[in-house]
Amino acid sequence: MSSPLVIGIDFRPALSRATGVGRYFQGLVSGLVSVDGENHYVLFSSSLKERPRVESRPPNFELVDRRFPVRALNAAWHRVGFPPLDWVTGRSIDVAHSPTPLLLPSVRGRSVVTICDLFFLDHPEATSREIRRDYASLIRSHVRRADAVLAISETTASDVMRRLDVSPERLFIVHAGVDEGFLNRSEENFEGERPYLLMVATEDPRKNVTTLLEALARLKERGFDGSLKIAGSPGLDTPRILDRIENLGLAGMVERLGYVESSELPNLYRGARCLVAPSLWEGFGLPLLEAMASGTPAVASEIPVHREVAGDAALYYPPEDPSALAQAIERVWLDEALRGQLIDGGVRRASRFSWAASARKALAMYRSLV
Repeated sequence: MSSPLVIGIDFRPALSRATGVGRYFQGLVSGLVSVDGENHYVLFSSSLKERPRVESRPPNFELVDRRFPVRALNAAWHRVGFPPLDWVTGRSIDVAHSPTPLLLPSVRGRSVVTICDLFFLDHPEATSREIRRDYASLIRSHVRRADAVLAISETTASDVMRRLDVSPERLFIVHAGVDEGFLNRSEENFEGERPYLLMVATEDPRKNVTTLLEALARLKERGFDGSLKIAGSPGLDTPRILDRIENLGLAGMVERLGYVESSELPNLYRGARCLVAPSLWEGFGLPLLEAMASGTPAVASEIPVHREVAGDAALYYPPEDPSALAQAIERVWLDEALRGQLIDGGVRRASRFSWAASARKALAMYRSLV
């Protein structure tokens, strides 16, 4: 029997107000907890201001917390490849798994980088300052040196092979899964609340909130009786969103909830009449999967990864067509037969995705490297 591996994971994106990549690594680690009692996992945390929440995990999962400034450490890792993860954790690492496309330095450990999508290559202006500065200029050299590249969808994997010249032997597809909280569909009482559409996304340009607002304005003109709840932190598109809400006269119909904790999301999905996923570009589309698991019908933009996740269990429309979006929402809102079809298909579809299955794929990748 082979010796246990020491697998180091940069867990920082999963520690505070986690969104896309952070929630992916929360789920992946929860899956690894359920399937791997043999290997040792070092979950690395670092911040000057914030301390990680203590969670109950088996003894082979260790959280190592340091008080290093996040930006300074990222700059050193991205640009210099120093200090190695082994040094900052005090552990001898066999596999160093980065949650970004850029390498996590290690003394002798094999390296895994994670690619959610390549949006930043085409639209750097719609990304954060650090991503604009580092990702586009460094990704090719880092991916070339990585022992393995993890893509979170087949759509992303295809883009990575085509644009970054990564061979299939080094490329591993590990989908996101569904947290158990979304599967336990308890009977909640939402009587008396105005029926609502739900969008779960940070207010960034690629999430395409403004097209949804344009569609909502068209629905309002036709006597639509619902509202829209947006669950997500403010982002680069927030000023434009606020301006559009005011100019379209939607202030009484739109509720911006800000960041919503993962524990509160299941009830928010279950209370919604319909989820809308209008993104122009996604690496996976976790809200679509969570809505299906929650028994909430979904309207989604016609982009490849949404088809990959939802198949025929969502109603699609052209991403930048507010009139088509309004019509799709109206159909799901009013047509009970269609709603039942989408709900049943969504529950079946969501059952294909589990964090345990994703964790087994990641574990097979780790083992193949050493």
